Parts: sequence; structure tokens; C-alpha cells
Amino acid sequence: MKVSCPCLYVWGGTHGTNYPTDMYRFDLCTKQWEYLITTGDLPCGRYIVGGSGINRYGDVFTFHFGTNVWRKVLCSGTDLSDGRYAHSAVLRDGYIYLYGGNDTVRHDDLLQLDLETKVWSRVAVHGKDCPPGRDFHAAVLRK
Repeated sequence: MKVSCPCLYVWGGTHGTNYPTDMYRFDLCTKQWEYLITTGDLPCGRYIVGGSGINRYGDVFTFHFGTNVWRKVLCSGTDLSDGRYAHSAVLRDGYIYLYGGNDTVRHDDLLQLDLETKVWSRVAVHGKDCPPGRDFHAAVLRK
């Protein structure tokens, strides 16, 4: 039985002057990069949830790792039509959690996308120690 090795996928972002749409996979066992040919509803150069490039975006895309196929996800709920970029996003138990970012206003909200129903909603946050709005930050999910 072949044991699958974890891989790191890199897509989008910027080189400072352009917004690539290429995807690469790094195999953590062999320590080798591989360029991937992808198909489907390819997002323009930016991030996969929202993001910016030439414009700001509020849409969502999925990528199937087995087939290298992109699909645009039609979502409803909280309006991200003004686009949201420079935010952080993590995946947990069928939800994407998105914090902060910018759409000409620096946000301090926490949103969740239910991946089954494709509905965005705001997460009710409690307490007085919430971070102020921010962009160009990072987030990590820890058990």
C-alpha cells in the first residue's frame, strides 16, 4: 500500500507587479516542486476567497486536488460584493472562517461560510478583548 505524503500547494498572490494564476505543489517527502496544469473555472490572479488583483473580489472558488479542477462556488448571505482582500481565512469542520481584511474600509469582523449550504454569515463575537480591524495579517487554526 502506497503511503501518501503531505503536500503544500501554492497558488496566486503577487510578484509585486502582476498576479499569477499558476499552481505548484511541494511534496514534503521528496522535497520536490511540481508545476500543476489546472482546468475548470479558473480564478483570475489573486486569492481563492475574495482577494484583489486588478480589481477587488468577493467570490469563492474550490479546487479538487485529485483532478486539478477549479469550480466557482455560488454563495449567498453576508454581502461581499465590494470585494475583500488582505484578510485571513482558515478551514474547519465544513466552514471557512474569514477575519478582517479591507474593501476600502479595514474590517474587524469574523465571517463564516458554511460549505454545505454555501451561505456566508457573521459570527457573533463576545467579550471586550477583540482585536481592532486589520489587514495583511495571518491566521492559523490550532486544536
